[in-house]
Amino acid sequence: MSVGGRIVDDATSQGVDGVTVFLREAPGTARGFQQATKDGGRYTFKNVRAGQYLFYALAPAGYVNIIKPIPVEVPVGQNIVELNVRLKKGGIISGVVYQGDGVTPLANAPVSATTLDGGVGAGLTGTDGRYNVTGLAPSASYRVTVFAIGQAAVVQQGVAVSAGATTTLSLTASSHPTEVRGTVLDAVANPIPNATVTLSPQAPENVSDISGSIGVGVTDAIGTFSIRGLKPGTYRAQVKAQGYGSVDQWDIVVPSSGTITLSFTLSIKTGTYGQPFYAGAFSPFGRVPGPDLLPAAGGVPLAPEFVPLILRVACPPPPPPPPNNAMQCIDNCFKHYLLELALAGATHVAASLACPFLVFPPAIVACEAAAWTYFVYELYTAYNNLQGCMEGCLKEPPTPPGDPCKCEGPDCKPPDSDRPDDWRGVPPLRIGA
Repeated sequence: MSVGGRIVDDATSQGVDGVTVFLREAPGTARGFQQATKDGGRYTFKNVRAGQYLFYALAPAGYVNIIKPIPVEVPVGQNIVELNVRLKKGGIISGVVYQGDGVTPLANAPVSATTLDGGVGAGLTGTDGRYNVTGLAPSASYRVTVFAIGQAAVVQQGVAVSAGATTTLSLTASSHPTEVRGTVLDAVANPIPNATVTLSPQAPENVSDISGSIGVGVTDAIGTFSIRGLKPGTYRAQVKAQGYGSVDQWDIVVPSSGTITLSFTLSIKTGTYGQPFYAGAFSPFGRVPGPDLLPAAGGVPLAPEFVPLILRVACPPPPPPPPNNAMQCIDNCFKHYLLELALAGATHVAASLACPFLVFPPAIVACEAAAWTYFVYELYTAYNNLQGCMEGCLKEPPTPPGDPCKCEGPDCKPPDSDRPDDWRGVPPLRIGA
């Protein structure tokens, strides 16, 4: 059986080539398909088994991405399912991101844009600090987030986007004179490279402006990290590394200026020889054995079937019970899920930077493209969590949303045996023919 059709311009009905389309089995499995439209906007997914699917599309610049999924049913015995989609013109947010001095460009920083009425998009700054976020639905209420490794987040609210137009927005990173630095080591004091250290407000419901209140550091070859520009306050640290158990540390006080030093120790996870063992590492290609698969007695990692490209961040703590005021409740939802969006951006950069060390040179471009694809799914997941949170706020009386983390902590069990303990309910994508 196959699923196919055309992607066309909504105004001209002309086919649009170069649209990346996804068909994903729903719910609860890792099977999916991906390809780009060609020959007048045409696409065909072959060897699709009967079942329920979700359809997404990442459009070229100038069109609105289809991030909200289109349900697709493939009935038993039906050889061809046709799905034609019309793309609407979208807007762009473009500009330059500067470091805290307001002059030096900030490179390799993810920029995401979200809004209540369905808009979501992302971009990445170049070496000159310039970025473009394309495929945005028209709206007057975008929140733009800049999140660079080692630098506190920057958020701009109320950004307007019009169809067919470019909104210029330049941003400057936090200039707070603070630095959190430290090391991440294993149980025998060896440095752990590429570990992620996330600092977020210990009580996010009390944070009126999330700018300067979230930061992610990634350790270098000698296990050291640095995060600059955080506002004064009390923070929670979450530390993760591929193949190691995660560590949380609370009550970290960041002063109004100066430097504080932290040290974290992670314990390695091991599995049974020949059996996949997942320690929080994910691949856009689905759940696969990777470098975190070790013999039960430790030692040299087993040869991976595929290399996991994405190290998922730990879920942030669930939002507090919403107050009786619905608008304040919605604002709390934004603060909580904006953290998810920011962490997704930081994870994407960490994964992209790791690509040259995980794959051979011919595969680096594919590795980086896969990291970007999964980043988009992270954005979509966080946005849907935000929508669910806000729906709870509008009930009478308001009800707190469920914890988006399916499982967290040493005593909990994942929802099914082949999912890691920080799984949040949306299966990873397996790219197939």
